[in-house]
Amino acid sequence: MMKSKETKQVTFQGRGTSRGLAVGKVQLLEDIEKNIVRKGIEEAGIPGEIARLQDALLATRTQLMEIRKHVGETIDEKAASIFDVHIMMIDDCSFIEKVVEGLRKRKLNLEHVLRDVMRIYAKRFSDMEEGYIQERGADVKDLMNRILQNLEEEGNGTVIERREGVIIVAHDLLPSVTALLDKRLILGIATEMGGATSHAAIIARALGIPAVVGLEALCERVQSGDEILIDGTQGRVVLNPSQDQRAQYGHLEHLRSDLLAGLKKTKNKAVKTTDGYAIRVFANLELPEHLDRVLESGADGIGLFRTEFLFLSRPDLPSEDEQAAAYEAVAQAMHPSKVVIRTLDVGGDKFMSHQHIKEQSHSPLGCRGIRLSLIRPDVFKVQLRAILRAARFGNIQLMYPMVSAVDEIHQADELLRTAKAELEAEGVAHGADLVSGVMIETPSAALTADRMASQTGFFSVGTNDLVQYTIAVDRLEQEVAPLYDPLHPAVLSLLQHTVAAAKQHQISTSVCGEMAGSPLLLPILIGLGITDLSVAPGSVPLIKHLAANLSQKKAASLAQDALIATDKESILQASREMLEEAVPELKELLFF
Repeated sequence: MMKSKETKQVTFQGRGTSRGLAVGKVQLLEDIEKNIVRKGIEEAGIPGEIARLQDALLATRTQLMEIRKHVGETIDEKAASIFDVHIMMIDDCSFIEKVVEGLRKRKLNLEHVLRDVMRIYAKRFSDMEEGYIQERGADVKDLMNRILQNLEEEGNGTVIERREGVIIVAHDLLPSVTALLDKRLILGIATEMGGATSHAAIIARALGIPAVVGLEALCERVQSGDEILIDGTQGRVVLNPSQDQRAQYGHLEHLRSDLLAGLKKTKNKAVKTTDGYAIRVFANLELPEHLDRVLESGADGIGLFRTEFLFLSRPDLPSEDEQAAAYEAVAQAMHPSKVVIRTLDVGGDKFMSHQHIKEQSHSPLGCRGIRLSLIRPDVFKVQLRAILRAARFGNIQLMYPMVSAVDEIHQADELLRTAKAELEAEGVAHGADLVSGVMIETPSAALTADRMASQTGFFSVGTNDLVQYTIAVDRLEQEVAPLYDPLHPAVLSLLQHTVAAAKQHQISTSVCGEMAGSPLLLPILIGLGITDLSVAPGSVPLIKHLAANLSQKKAASLAQDALIATDKESILQASREMLEEAVPELKELLFF
């Protein structure tokens, strides 16, 4: 039965997972699983159902391979690797055996049996405690829907219409549907389910499409053809927006276009605050294929090269030559600008699909980062050798992640010295003077920063983890997400202590977490004495522009207030006012 059309304005509040604004017509994606009908079958009909299963699995595998290739070519390898999990599942003999066994024992139609088997698999994920693993249940549901689609002759409601101005609305947007989104046609994504690590969120961010998740009862209130406004920054969706809201959206889009055009003209200029305080803005890099985005951004270099994406979602470990080639390509492209390469950081919310490193932990407090590298020196030393080989270009620095004690620095540096000695003995060109630094991501590292500063070449603060460990809030858990507060006095005190220790030992401190890319937090970071920031490539021009229009002296006064504040909102308001005074032309755009 079709829902009656909603005519009044309704606002839904969810969680923004991909920034941006869009207004357009809804395309509501129906759930194919709801249309399954239970039917009994005779014994003689079982072979026919098994044959249908085999045909559907073959078609599904072919489609998944094509989707993976398409995503790798049009988005990036990280997004494409999502579908390796799907392909592994469809090749799992135990899964196929369970479906066939269900057909023979229950004598029910294939669609019904398949759904029940895959619900069991999905439940195993949803019962896990870690948010990232819970969301892998979407992989199971996606695979089930694709197999069911291939069992149907007339298709289903998950097909995206080829018309412009569509905002996709769904209970849970599945990976294979999201992967085929065309940015020229799809304006935004709004779902009832999902989180920041959901596949829809990952691919939406890669495509630059606004996305909002966690919108309770959205599908019950909208239908295809309705007009909605989606705000991926504030996590808000408005059904039937007013003329004034639509006009404001158009105005903001015009401002954004003008801003980007203006920033491109000055993107390569060195940055100093209005009172002469030098600021460097670097870019984060996930894959060498993204280098063009970094080069276009006008970044002062690469402040964080996340090497784990060379390791994830592949059947084997990358060889020394493979890694060296990737690191060298980045070093050459960025030369003479600095490139900071972070060693392997898996565990927590990032884990490998193969079994070569079984010790990795899904717990944010488990065996991850430098801990994993030190218990697998065979894997770690291969990476160190590869980085040393790339360091011969003279612009590479090395960084250890998740360091919690000085002893870990000593152990890692000892392996680095061994790798250097091996390369020298073999006559292989390398950077013998490679500088190593550490990420400050744990309270223990920040509290002992004075000791660590004497044992390392530089600091880089990973604020995402530092905040969650300091406040004891898992940033992937929706229930406690409101408690995740980068302005918590304890976090700011740890940042202040880290910067002071670094200055005392004459080493630099950068910030490479999400705090670095937040306009509202920029004055506070500069006020705390941060000289280097590393942000997403798309944020580089804006952060450089804002920093060039701020006063470090005024920012320092704000930071001191923040350290002793009992009211976070007053600090945010003061920061907002400082930015509005510094760049009044951007007032409307910064905080919408």
